[in-house]
Amino acid sequence: FLSPAECEHLVRLSTPLFGRSPVRGSVTRVRTSTTAFLGAPHSSDQVVARVRRRIARFSGYREGEIEPLQVVRYQQGQKYEGPHDFF
Repeated sequence: FLSPAECEHLVRLSTPLFGRSPVRGSVTRVRTSTTAFLGAPHSSDQVVARVRRRIARFSGYREGEIEPLQVVRYQQGQKYEGPHDFF
């Protein structure tokens, strides 16, 4: 879905933006990863725009209806003890 060059570019954009990953809007001990949001300030970036267009085509939603791109980073020992889906 993403080329290696696109991945490298998104990681480069994200690196200075990483902060603790939220769970429903709050930082908790349940999730210790970091997340970078590539929102409006990055909308003019060609790679971000291209990936968003691809997501919109794939999902069937208009670009204006999809969330900002999120890059999540888990380093060794980090976790997310989120709920498990079940039937």
